Amino acid sequence: MTVMKLALTQFTVVEVLPGYWRATFDHPPINLMTAVTAAELRAIVEAAEMADDLRVLVFDSANPDFFFARYDLSAGPLPSEPGPTGLPAFLDITVRLGDLRAITVAQIEGRARGGGNELALACDLRYAALETAVLGQPEIGSALVPAGGGLERLVPLVGRSRTLEIAATGDDYDASTAERYGWVTRALPAVELPGHVDALARTRTAGPPGRPQPHPGDRCHRRRLRREHGRAVRVGHAGPARRGTPGSRGRLG
Repeated sequence: MTVMKLALTQFTVVEVLPGYWRATFDHPPINLMTAVTAAELRAIVEAAEMADDLRVLVFDSANPDFFFARYDLSAGPLPSEPGPTGLPAFLDITVRLGDLRAITVAQIEGRARGGGNELALACDLRYAALETAVLGQPEIGSALVPAGGGLERLVPLVGRSRTLEIAATGDDYDASTAERYGWVTRALPAVELPGHVDALARTRTAGPPGRPQPHPGDRCHRRRLRREHGRAVRVGHAGPARRGTPGSRGRLG
């Protein structure tokens, strides 16, 4: 096991085995996300893009009660400068994370809300602790629209109506409900979760490099997702979406 030499303050990235990385988030006391978090996530994604032998990247947390919490509104806005995709900072990160050749996994223990949920949704696989995992998009309480790709990614997973419920209520959802909705890949007892994810990662590392080749329909979905992200940039950042506006229709399907 080798600690990766990246200039990070909120993350530790460890190479468990050749081709198997774990990125552990640790920003006390409750893992709120800030502009520093976004910058360090971008650095991790950039390193992953350059690692030809990377096969599995797992995101987890040092705090069992908080996976990734929402963005810390008191810390000021996220950087708005576009990344290589042409999208603003956090959207750029989630799109590039979803485009990695390696398989990405979110090991969710504790709360994953707002940007934390959007990061988990950008991963290929999401495994949640039955006793502690809580997911949600609470932006409605601040008159905001989720702008990290959460709604666009939720629609194909849970359906349009449930996505509207999640966004319009801002409610929290436990792991069991999230599994039933299709939001997470599987909900497991907390004691079993790390071992399950680790075994999956080790199995994948032992196989051929890269992820399985997508079905042509998956590529069509990815192009649609990018279009929806672009629409979010144009209308979602202008303010809260209202029922019946082009922005609200575009973001929900």
